[in-house]
Amino acid sequence: MRLLRILFLAGIVGVAALTASAFLARWTQPFEILSHFRLYFAVAGAVLGLALLSAQQWRGATLAAAVFAANALAIGTSVTFAEQTSNEGGQTTRVIWSNLLRRHQSLDAIAALARSEGADIVTLTELPPGGIDAVRGAFPDFQCFIADNDTSSPTATLIASRAPCSGGAAPSSVRPYAAQYADIGIFRIAAVHGRPPWNNERTADRDNVNMAGADAVATHPHGVLVGDFNATPWSPMMVDLHRLGLHRASCGGPITRTWRSTGFPYYALPIDHVLSTSSVIVSACRVGPAIGSDHFPLIFEISQR
Repeated sequence: MRLLRILFLAGIVGVAALTASAFLARWTQPFEILSHFRLYFAVAGAVLGLALLSAQQWRGATLAAAVFAANALAIGTSVTFAEQTSNEGGQTTRVIWSNLLRRHQSLDAIAALARSEGADIVTLTELPPGGIDAVRGAFPDFQCFIADNDTSSPTATLIASRAPCSGGAAPSSVRPYAAQYADIGIFRIAAVHGRPPWNNERTADRDNVNMAGADAVATHPHGVLVGDFNATPWSPMMVDLHRLGLHRASCGGPITRTWRSTGFPYYALPIDHVLSTSSVIVSACRVGPAIGSDHFPLIFEISQR
């Protein structure tokens, strides 16, 4: 029993150290990566707190409560801004976003999902071999395809629509193949795929790409930004996008996972998002079914406010 108490105390001290490090996220890696795992730190704080209470380790339980509160507060203040009002009875445009993991089977699954959902716009990343030609073949009734010149890049994005459209690379992107936009009717749709932030260089690159997409829509009357941001809602990156006036839609819940749809269901994060300007209503947003990728798709509707 004494050994268990020591392990519980060591565990909560470790989680407290990780929690404190996450508050240094804007400084450097690996602290930025730690900020994405606040949900796990909060759960660990709650579980260890209960264990320490049962062992009558009051100081340890108090520390666990502080760990839980710090992480819950950081998460809560970042995700509650996300809600958008519904648009009951109004005309909407249906959009699907998906990371295909460069698999043809994922593209086929998204094409089937788009048909069943009556999607008007499809936005994609991690295209399979064949790139834009493969997507054209999967969506023969779509008129417009805007994609990177090099669709073999794992961060390349593509926007396709049934209606005519125009657009191209986000003007301020330092890596334009990872931030594309399309003007479709009254809407400007931008798609991004930031690189995984494993080090400072990748983190800066991810932030530049995501900000380029945000800049493309933030000044448009009806802008929508969607993508694999490789950032959780409570990360500094997403907080910065909110400060630009973009609102994150709630897709199935504030912390519903979109990544790691296969393999390790308990190691998962919400890193695919839909953001919009205040003149756009994002409604009926939900996380779609597994398509053979390590990401779930997002399905949502947009309309003019």
